[in-house]
Amino acid sequence: MKQLLVVHGSPMRTTSFSRNIAERAVALLQSQNSGLTVVRRDLAAEQVPHLNEAVISAMRGPAAGQSSGDTQALAYSNTLVDELVAADALVLSAPMHNFGISSQLKAYIDNIVRLGRTFRYGENGRPVGLLGGKAALIVVARGGVYSSGPLANLDFQESYLRTILGFIGVNPEFVRVEGTAFGDVASAAALAKAEAALHESGLARRASATDSPAI
Repeated sequence: MKQLLVVHGSPMRTTSFSRNIAERAVALLQSQNSGLTVVRRDLAAEQVPHLNEAVISAMRGPAAGQSSGDTQALAYSNTLVDELVAADALVLSAPMHNFGISSQLKAYIDNIVRLGRTFRYGENGRPVGLLGGKAALIVVARGGVYSSGPLANLDFQESYLRTILGFIGVNPEFVRVEGTAFGDVASAAALAKAEAALHESGLARRASATDSPAI
């Protein structure tokens, strides 16, 4: 692995559980890959523009799918797509907001799901992701427990990310930090469990195998 893209989807810069574990994942991958280039996109530090009429028209127009020569409206979206395409792997931190993802992260996703750049329509109109099964480690954080139990049917966070990332050809693997609303002891336990899961993740295991091909 030569280049890692890190996208932080939480508006919380100092107290985010998802950001905490995502940065531990980055440190782990750096320890396993000397010279790893890390590109960070912090959605709390910048204003990710929501799609407007000009951008949507450009995405649907003749320039959609071009990597250069696009209209000015696509400049920001092209930057995000180029970062993603260039990365060998992705680490994404995603807190749960109202059973889904943050508005910042949704705006980011709307900018990278691009016809002709990250997906296309194949035979019979079936969508085909263009990112070639790019490996991704997704850290999801939530105050309750949604991976099982009575709240599982309210989890539109992980299911959405799995669907939309798969749509563009990203192969997501999830690490969960959940139950953090139940006090300090529960939060510490959730962080410890998530960090242990990092070391067992497929991304970490592939990165540490000296004889494995780059991902």
